[in-house]
Amino acid sequence: MLVKDLMSAAPEFVAADAPIRKAAEQMHAAGARLLVVRDGGQIAGVVTDRDLALRPVECGKTYESVLVRDVMTPEAHAVRSGSSLLKAADAFKAKGLWHLLVIDDSARLVGTLSVTDLALKKPLRGIACEVLGHLAETYAAQPELAGAM
Repeated sequence: MLVKDLMSAAPEFVAADAPIRKAAEQMHAAGARLLVVRDGGQIAGVVTDRDLALRPVECGKTYESVLVRDVMTPEAHAVRSGSSLLKAADAFKAKGLWHLLVIDDSARLVGTLSVTDLALKKPLRGIACEVLGHLAETYAAQPELAGAM
């Protein structure tokens, strides 16, 4: 099975200078756990539901004063849509990530893939469990990475 067979197409976007409240409302409305962050028309990173919940506290700021750029993860990692799901699982483990952007052969963003996407597909649960186990070990050994999920 390939990444394109399981990815979530049509990712949701948010501006880097948007208040995180707007991002949270957008996530809720879309039923998404990840938004792709744009700054000046370029992809600047990603922001997850976990980023919105925890990073304002870590920054010592009030929820109302925080912008998406303050809590986003600027390193957005990608996998090609034609790659195998095993290759994506390797990327999740190697990078310690829960989400990957999905690009086509022209490097155009076409979707997202999460560890949860793997876990929800019955034949792939073993792969998802392996990735989750690896992430748990990584975060137990390096708790500072847990905020970068």
